[in-house]
Amino acid sequence: MRDSLGRPRLPPPTEVSEEEIEGALALIESMTRDDLEGPEFADAMAKIIQAKREDCELPEVPEPEKPGEVLDLMAALTESVNKAKAFRGEDTEGAVRELPKKKARAKKATAKKSTKKTSGHRPRSA
Repeated sequence: MRDSLGRPRLPPPTEVSEEEIEGALALIESMTRDDLEGPEFADAMAKIIQAKREDCELPEVPEPEKPGEVLDLMAALTESVNKAKAFRGEDTEGAVRELPKKKARAKKATAKKSTKKTSGHRPRSA
């Protein structure tokens, strides 16, 4: 989109809520890679550049740390709910019951149109 002088036209301004801004900032923060920032990255790049200049073998890359224990969230949630029910003295299994079926609505008859024709003009009086 360009104006008559060939300059790009900006879209109209929009309103952004505080929640949207906070969500966007949280997303950006979560996507920021810590391993590409700071002096460690600069030192690693300097070593690689120096090794390439001298036609040496590139430095070894350390093995990444093993991830922590992965939790089954559904199992943890179920356990938490069962503990809460036991604390309140409720049955932890829960009763399953069928919901009543919805009643079908009676069909309405369609209104019939009149067959009498009326003209939009009134007869003129003399």
